[in-house]
Amino acid sequence: MFFIILAHSGYVPALIDRFYNSFFLSGFFMLSGYLFHNPEKPFSLTIKLKKIIDTLVIPYLLYWIISFSIDSMLKGDFLFMKELLIHILKGDKLWFMSVLIVSEIFLAIVLSSKYVHLSLLLFSVASLILWHFFKDYDLIWFLQVSFIANVFLVMGYFFRLYNRLFLDIVHRNVYFGPIALLWLICFGIHNYYGFKITFNGNSFGNIFYFIVYALTGSLLVYKVSYKISDITVARIFFVFIGINSLLFYFFQNQILRILKKIFFSFTMEKNYFLPFLIAFLVIAILYYPIKLVNRYFPILTGKSKLFTKW
Repeated sequence: MFFIILAHSGYVPALIDRFYNSFFLSGFFMLSGYLFHNPEKPFSLTIKLKKIIDTLVIPYLLYWIISFSIDSMLKGDFLFMKELLIHILKGDKLWFMSVLIVSEIFLAIVLSSKYVHLSLLLFSVASLILWHFFKDYDLIWFLQVSFIANVFLVMGYFFRLYNRLFLDIVHRNVYFGPIALLWLICFGIHNYYGFKITFNGNSFGNIFYFIVYALTGSLLVYKVSYKISDITVARIFFVFIGINSLLFYFFQNQILRILKKIFFSFTMEKNYFLPFLIAFLVIAILYYPIKLVNRYFPILTGKSKLFTKW
């Protein structure tokens, strides 16, 4: 989530952009797959779909309706409901939320199968094939992007299925060297050729290269996160962002617009300091608003379980 805010600052130099571009979104989808369901517990499609509605769909639609309504009324348009409904049916706001919702629904359906392992593998292969044929199309609810997100959700879930092996890979230093070397090779290729990797633009270069690049980068991030968790201040900082990542994703752009206008009056040049300053300012400014939303409007956080209880 921190890297997402950083990326949206608009001042990130190419080297930093290429550094995190492979793993900051693919890693997010992998984590979503890892936390999606505990394989040691029975799986219920109905319960899972209710949870997806509670944790993602309701907050997404609420934010969408509120922000769209305010924006339309400020423009003097009070007959916006038809346009809003069309946009909702297309699922064309906040692409990341649309993709996450669609991919989680797909994964829930796959996990309801009797032969889970085989179904997951077939689901991944089918997603890659569908991505290849539809990558240049603009489908509803960003389906063309969700085909790649599906692959990373499945990876994350497989890590949960084989959790002991995953933790062994993350914790044991004997694996750290080869993983880091492979990532550095991929980073070198990315940096040398300078091609753009954009998840929402469905642009990855060679897709199999990207999967290796993203997987190794994500594993390194998990490895580093365990080290960072020993530092109390860093742990508190990142945990706060993590548990409120939905709200940061919703509200970051409003703050970024203001900050970018302020900094634009001073400089237009990209540098290695400014994007980090902007990202930290966004987090600092949103700290109390997010605390207030958690307290007085929990339905927007995805933690209310309103639909599940009902």
